[in-house]
Amino acid sequence: STLSPSSAASDVYKRQANVVTGRVVDQRIAKITLTVNKVWADVPVGVQTPTVEVTLQRNGQAYQTLQLTSANGYTGTFSDLDVTDINGNTYTYTVTETAITGYISSQTTSDETVTLTNTYQTGKLTVVKTDSSGANRLAGAVFAVKNAAGTLVAQLTTDATGQAQLTGLVQGTYMVSEIQAPDGYLINTQAQVVLSLIHI
Repeated sequence: STLSPSSAASDVYKRQANVVTGRVVDQRIAKITLTVNKVWADVPVGVQTPTVEVTLQRNGQAYQTLQLTSANGYTGTFSDLDVTDINGNTYTYTVTETAITGYISSQTTSDETVTLTNTYQTGKLTVVKTDSSGANRLAGAVFAVKNAAGTLVAQLTTDATGQAQLTGLVQGTYMVSEIQAPDGYLINTQAQVVLSLIHI
């Protein structure tokens, strides 16, 4: 069959009448910024704090890293982070740092700021003096404790239990030598021990 001009126009009109128009509005994915601050606690004068590597994990997977140094004031920022994926599922962000030998690390979070605190760990030295049999502990032995530069750090005298202790030692290498024997004994000139105190 053939369409007359009037019926063709009518058919076009009917088809256009079924057209629906509208707008599709997409919402932008919200963004956040996380600031990371490194705080050092109980670090002795003269001890240089190291560079710290911080990793941002997104949903448990490594996502970005930062280097915190004395040059940047041990502060860094993870910027332009998506709050959700494209389907609106919220991301979980976690900040971790590479462990630093000789320090204990703790973390606090306030709003969008993460503070990582590293507390310096000092060492403890215990000297035990015995007779040649090893069975009898001796009081009154005096020991010199020197650092790697040969500077005298302390003198220790063994007590009635044959022990002497030194706490609060800066991490490093030390030499311990007997400088005075207990009454009735000879000095053990071979009793030099090199100790390396790291994260005790």
